[in-house]
Amino acid sequence: MVNARQEAIGAREHGAKAHIDLVKALLKLEAMPRLEVDLATLREEHQGRTAATQQAAVLDAKLEAALERAVQAEAFGLEIRAAVASRGPTEPNASRVNGIDRRGKPEIKS
Repeated sequence: MVNARQEAIGAREHGAKAHIDLVKALLKLEAMPRLEVDLATLREEHQGRTAATQQAAVLDAKLEAALERAVQAEAFGLEIRAAVASRGPTEPNASRVNGIDRRGKPEIKS
């Protein structure tokens, strides 16, 4: 009789553990659709972040190229100013020779 009680207690404990395991499994199954939605959302966010990172890299490269062109243009402008300055002062009517402008029109004096 003691042996039967111990078997009954063991079976009851085993049944309770099986019931707990079953409830845990059911809770996990109920959570799956929500987890799938969360996973899909995370994937979309990751794709968006990846696209933003790629776009930022492209824009960074374009900015670097634009800055390089600006530096080159500034250097060219300085070269031009230096070349003009090295010529010395010019006469106010240097574009005219003997009263005729570069287009061949005579100077009209009033």
